[in-house]
This record gives sequence, structure tokens and C-alpha cells, in this order.
Amino acid sequence: GNIVIIPTSSSDNSSSAVVEPATPADHAASTKQLAKARRPEYSLGSDGHSNNECKPCAWHWKASGCSNGIQCTFCHLCSSTALKEKRKKRIAELHTLAKEKKKCQYISL
Repeated sequence: GNIVIIPTSSSDNSSSAVVEPATPADHAASTKQLAKARRPEYSLGSDGHSNNECKPCAWHWKASGCSNGIQCTFCHLCSSTALKEKRKKRIAELHTLAKEKKKCQYISL
């Protein structure tokens, strides 16, 4: 696991450190910091970004990032929330289509 080093000081002006194992909370905090440090960047899948014809990369905004880098066929320029927003929009459209189809079935009976 990870190790956290906590610097300490003593009265004789020498410094030492206490080594403690990292807690799950420490790991979560460092993972969030890595994810926040990520920035939009070009990838092959970013070509249609200006026309809103791209597909957001699900991995780019994760702490570990996208392993495909610039060769990724998904967009790395989209915001961190773009994937969730597009998914919500698609589900709403499917619900609307299902309702319309249901209405058509009632009318044809």
C-alpha cells in the first residue's frame, strides 16, 4: 500500500519523519487531486468536437487518465461531465420514442 510521511521537528533543530501507512481516505484524496489536475487535450477522437459530432472519452477524466492518449478514438476535449450529459440526453430521447410508440399502438387498435 501507500505510505504517508509526516515530517516532525524536535527542539534540537534536527528534523525527522514518522512513517505511517496511508488510509483509504488519503488514497481517495490523492485520486481526486489527480483527476482535478487533468486538462482537456487533443486526441484523434476530438476531430468532430467543434461540430458536436464527437464521443467523450470515459477514461480521460479519471485519475489514471486514458491509456490510449493522443491515439484515443474518443474525445479528450469534452468536459468531465459531457459523457454523463450525453447519456442522460440519449436516455430521455429513448423514453420519448417509447412513449410515442406506445401512443401509436393505442391508436391503431
